[in-house]
Amino acid sequence: MDNYAPILITVYDRFNHLKRAVESLKKCPEAKNTEIFIASDMTSEKQKEIQISEIRTYVNNINGFKKVTPIFFKKNVGINYSFFFSLDLVFQKYDKVIFSEDDNVFSPLFLKYINAMSGSYIKNEKVFGISGFSTNILQPTYKFKNDFLYKSQACAVWGYIISKEKYYLIDKFIKNKNFYEILRKDLKNRSFVKKLNKISLAYYPHFINCIRTKESPAYDHLIAYFCLKYNFINIHNSNTYVKNMGHDGSGDRSEKNYKLQRHMQNIKFSKTIPEVKSIELIPERNDLFGFNDRSLFKYYTKIILIRLGLFNSLKGFIKKMIYK
Repeated sequence: MDNYAPILITVYDRFNHLKRAVESLKKCPEAKNTEIFIASDMTSEKQKEIQISEIRTYVNNINGFKKVTPIFFKKNVGINYSFFFSLDLVFQKYDKVIFSEDDNVFSPLFLKYINAMSGSYIKNEKVFGISGFSTNILQPTYKFKNDFLYKSQACAVWGYIISKEKYYLIDKFIKNKNFYEILRKDLKNRSFVKKLNKISLAYYPHFINCIRTKESPAYDHLIAYFCLKYNFINIHNSNTYVKNMGHDGSGDRSEKNYKLQRHMQNIKFSKTIPEVKSIELIPERNDLFGFNDRSLFKYYTKIILIRLGLFNSLKGFIKKMIYK
């Protein structure tokens, strides 16, 4: 295979996470044929300037890849701008990209898997993207089974490949001036919400909170919503080639969850590559996403707090107490 997809990793101030991610990718034999882009956001906090400098020194000295392309921002632009600006930059050169945040650890088979599945499915009109992470392993009752593909509207962007065409399709949708009105209308449709809840009970509260605050929804949530609305699917393996180790509370978007962190640590990477089948023969599973997020009490409590306008302030207070 000579059409290797590039990798884009975004990073802010987590040097150890980034180094672990990059070093794990270097163990993939395909790394030597792969260009890696690393987008490093600048800090607005004086005390973090040393961390940013350390990260950029490391990035400038990475080897083991076909090419390393740093994207260093001169001022703090935030994770969303950093991510989308960098994707546009990558798509000036490539027609697909594997993207990841800095807190993932990759199997030595990851690049072989993601490129093989991309070669088979990325141009299929029904396929939105392909994930190296398996939503299946988020089940507390998860057991190791043979490798087989499944399709789902669910999406975890922990080592995820998307084509240029599909990216700009969702980008246009997000930038629609009526986006929140479209989202609000869909969330009033009980049938649609039922399907959304089947994927994950985390989605609906997240979206109604975003409507209230006018904040951009998390990108993996957006992809799942978009795929459900327009009948796209994402391809997953039953086992995983990626483990997300950011549930230690070190990131802006991830909360401290030691149970999930231990769960991730104990999971073993897939040892094989699944058999490629036609899309029609791949089973669809939309009930595999989420880790202990099937609590209706938690679901309705979130909704009530959001509608009362108390959710964000209470969440912020709790985080301050935890990380004091």
